[in-house]
Amino acid sequence: MGMTEYALTDGKGINLIPKELPAEAILSVIALPGITSYHGLFEVLKPEAGQTIAITAAAGSVGSLVGQMAKNLGLTVVGVAGSEEKCQWLKDELGFDHALNYKDADFAEQLTQATPKGIDLFFENTGGAAQTPIFERMNAHGRIAVCGLIAEYQKEVPDLGSSWLNIIKKRLTIQGFTMPDHFHRIPEYGQVLGGMLMKGELKYRAHVIQGLESAPSGLNLLFDGKNKGKLIVEL
Repeated sequence: MGMTEYALTDGKGINLIPKELPAEAILSVIALPGITSYHGLFEVLKPEAGQTIAITAAAGSVGSLVGQMAKNLGLTVVGVAGSEEKCQWLKDELGFDHALNYKDADFAEQLTQATPKGIDLFFENTGGAAQTPIFERMNAHGRIAVCGLIAEYQKEVPDLGSSWLNIIKKRLTIQGFTMPDHFHRIPEYGQVLGGMLMKGELKYRAHVIQGLESAPSGLNLLFDGKNKGKLIVEL
C-alpha cells in the first residue's frame, strides 16, 4: 500500500495475521523478509546438509533469516556484514559459524580461512566489495541466488563485475529472483515461517523509527548500512 497512514481496501490481497504474534515479529519474519529468505534458500539455492553457504548483508532482515534456516539444516554458515557489532551479533546471538567484516583490509584472506572447502551456495544481497572474493571461492556446480545489489543502486556507473570465466569453469548456476513473481505462495510460506518462529527457531531484531515524516531519512539507513535488522516506520 506504500507509505501511507490510511488505506482503503476491499480485502483482496490482504492476509490475516496471527493475533498471538507481535506486529514486529510478523513484519520481521513472516512478511516480505521471511518469504524472500525462504524462497531464495529453498527454491533457488536448494541447500543440502554439509554444504557451505555465504550470505552478504547477513545482519539484515533477509540475510539473518537465511543464515539461521541454513544453520538449522546443518550447513556451515558464513555471514558477511559491514561492522564489528553486526558480526558479533551474527556469531553470538544467531550462531553463525563465521561472521566477516567486508570492510577489513584482509577480508579475502579471512574468507579463504573460513571456507577451506570452498563455498557451495551464495545468497547475494549487496554486490560491491564482497562479491568477487566470494564468487572466486565458489565450488564446482555451486549455486548463487541474486536477491539484491544495494551497493550498486545509487551509482551512476555500476562497478565492474567478476569475470564470467568461472561460470563456465565451475559450472555455476546463477539465478536472480524477485518476490512479486511468487506472491501467490505467501500463505504457504507464511505458515511455515510462523511455525519456525513459534518454535523459537528464528530470531530477529527490528530497527524502529517513528512517524511517516521519518521515512525518507530512514530509507537512507538502508543504503548506508546503518540499520540493525528489519527497518520499520511506526505510525
